[in-house]
Amino acid sequence: MDFNQPAYADPTLVTGCKRNDRVAQERLYQKYFDQAYRLCNRYTSQPSDALAVVNEGFLKVFRHIASFRFDAGTLGAWISRIMVNTAIDTIRKK
Repeated sequence: MDFNQPAYADPTLVTGCKRNDRVAQERLYQKYFDQAYRLCNRYTSQPSDALAVVNEGFLKVFRHIASFRFDAGTLGAWISRIMVNTAIDTIRKK
């Protein structure tokens, strides 16, 4: 699935995540994990580092999901931006 293609379930997932619904969070994680992992793997030297960046990135996604607005762009693009910023922050720390 491409990050920038709209998906019918995204509004439901966002609403569930805003309510701290663990099932919605798990579904969002599963839906976007592969793309997020591939993206983060481009920035890191080890697969384990990429996984750590993805997990840290999803923590940020869930922490800040209340600020996401569909009129500003797609959920996939928003998650992608968070993953890239998290990867860059991780590289800077090292």
